[in-house]
Amino acid sequence: MIATSMLVVEKVAASPADQVTFARVEDPGVASAEIAAAVIRGAEAPSGWSTRRVPQAELTSDSWKKYLSTDLIHEYRRLPLRSLPELFASGRRGSLAKEGGGIAVYEFPYRTQYGPRRSRLDNGNPFQTVSGEALTQNQNASLKALAASIPDEYRGYAINKADRIFGYELGLADVTRDWTIEGPEQRHQNFAQRYQSNRRARWTNDMNALVDNLRAAPATGLYVHAIEEHVGLDETVLPREQLWNVLREPYAGGLVVPRKQRSGHRVHVNPFAFEEGQRQIRLSSNFLSYGNCVCVDDANGLTAPIATRLVAAWLVSSFGHLQFELEANNREGARSIEQHHMDRIFVFDPRLIRHDHRDKILSAFRDLPFPIRTDLRVELQPLLVAMDKLFAAELAHVFPDFDPAAALTEVWSRLHEAHQARNA
Repeated sequence: MIATSMLVVEKVAASPADQVTFARVEDPGVASAEIAAAVIRGAEAPSGWSTRRVPQAELTSDSWKKYLSTDLIHEYRRLPLRSLPELFASGRRGSLAKEGGGIAVYEFPYRTQYGPRRSRLDNGNPFQTVSGEALTQNQNASLKALAASIPDEYRGYAINKADRIFGYELGLADVTRDWTIEGPEQRHQNFAQRYQSNRRARWTNDMNALVDNLRAAPATGLYVHAIEEHVGLDETVLPREQLWNVLREPYAGGLVVPRKQRSGHRVHVNPFAFEEGQRQIRLSSNFLSYGNCVCVDDANGLTAPIATRLVAAWLVSSFGHLQFELEANNREGARSIEQHHMDRIFVFDPRLIRHDHRDKILSAFRDLPFPIRTDLRVELQPLLVAMDKLFAAELAHVFPDFDPAAALTEVWSRLHEAHQARNA
């Protein structure tokens, strides 16, 4: 039997005092009309409800899903879980190619377009230049060929775009596809120490010497002089410390988070960060990174690499994934996340995970397909379900009042709803 109810109303202008109550109900089938009416009139919501009141005048023809409370009935975002920044000593947004002004030709030299021509902008903000005419096809091709001839000795590891990474653990192919300019002397221990920081390295005399060496070396000098000739980008346009921002960019930490995702969900472990004395990675502004993990316990074998991988596993799980969807901005179907959003994401501290369960979680993480699909319900992704259940068991271990089965049902349902809203 199909029944239809119709309500005929008259549309009038909303009064500033008119409020609309949005409610999430754990079991709508047992909620009586009398209870719902009382909540709408301001009564306290029953257990299992989460509510939010919104002025009626704010409601538009856009989707109203955003007004539903972000509270969870089975809330797990609480102590002893920790916010992500508390688990790392450093955190930063990448800065390669961030500033514009044309300096990306040094930060990511192997590209298709190197123009337009640049000239000085008087009284402008730092890094700003005046854009001129486009380069010719031959000029672009010539610059690309010169970039391609720069040998490995002068290439640094870097990642530029999230869609050019093909696994949760960064590999050599991921970090050499969009390489950056790096002088060999930057890898020497005394020089490299300055890049273990949240901030750009300070400009010093040895950096001036580094630029002089890059300009003089045949491998890089031809490219630099061609950029100056064809693009016009030289020290009359920008000061040296701005023009060579690439030489100041810090290293990425062990956890790398893409800032914008249109489909799929992923974070990345940067194993290079755990290899002291080896080449390190630098990031474009498309990524955030967190390094120097502090949630370690050497006495129990919980090292920084293991702890970082456990954090990554949590963020990829539905318990972490849902927080990305709740906190991030939805911009034309793309999930956009900034550092202040990540500050509000709660993580299961690896030190809370039972020793004999660490390997099970890491094994489940390694087995996951890449990336986590956002066009398919979690219940239809068995490997993800398996990892979610492992974390649900850990949550139940630290929260005696936690119901793993009910929490998983809620998290999976809320994820599906968020994906539908973003992909609508």
